[in-house]
Order: sequence, then C-alpha cells, then structure tokens
Amino acid sequence: MHTATDSRQRSVDTARNQIAASSYHAVKQRDLPHMDTNAAARASFAYAEGLILYAKTRNDATLIRDLGKRAIQLTIEAGQPGDIP
Repeated sequence: MHTATDSRQRSVDTARNQIAASSYHAVKQRDLPHMDTNAAARASFAYAEGLILYAKTRNDATLIRDLGKRAIQLTIEAGQPGDIP
C-alpha cells in the first residue's frame, strides 16, 4: 500500500532527477563546468525548498524570483576547480 508520504517522496525524487538530468546535459554541452550533477541537483532542490519556506515565512513571493537567480550562480560556482568533492 502506498501512502501519501510515499507519493510525496516519489514527487521529490522525480523533480530532483529532472534537475540532475538537465545539469548532466548542460555539463555535456559545456554550458556548465564539470561537476557531480547528482550532488548539484540535491543541493539545488534543497535550496529551492528552503527558499519557498523563507518566502512563505516572510509573506514575500518576490524573494523566490530575487534569490532563485542565485541558485544557478551557486551551481556554477560549485563546479569550479578546488571544490570540496
């Protein structure tokens, strides 16, 4: 029997896998530097979840737009040489 928690977890896994696949293709096309795309996807997803919670707490949806732009910048910077694996 599948529970609501199982369903939510599958949705989270699907979204994270889509981010990882997109990142992988961007790395292959050299649009992003070489990186662990699965780790980047987990970090990006966690960032987005935190950002949504932060915006809800502050009752300010503009935070999503303004700070959401930084997720891409963080992902790119994370792929630079000298990173912690």
